[in-house]
Amino acid sequence: MKVFISKWALTRGIIEADGKITTGRSGTRYFMQTGPRFSKPLLIVGKDAHETREGATEEAKFLLERKLASLRRQIAKIEALDFSEEGK
Repeated sequence: MKVFISKWALTRGIIEADGKITTGRSGTRYFMQTGPRFSKPLLIVGKDAHETREGATEEAKFLLERKLASLRRQIAKIEALDFSEEGK
């Protein structure tokens, strides 16, 4: 079955992969890749891997917004640094 992996969307982009989907004891669906590209990690279907490109794109957009928010917070902290003697 072909799935679209969004786990590494910000570094590698959305990746198409072949493999199989299994269901765990808790009912969580997992994707296991069958090709040589990765070391075959288990990916959670609906979070890390998606059955449609649209699902993977939505997750990638969510990851991008979360990363941008994190970077904005980091920039604000850096801009607030005070190295002057009066700041001590």
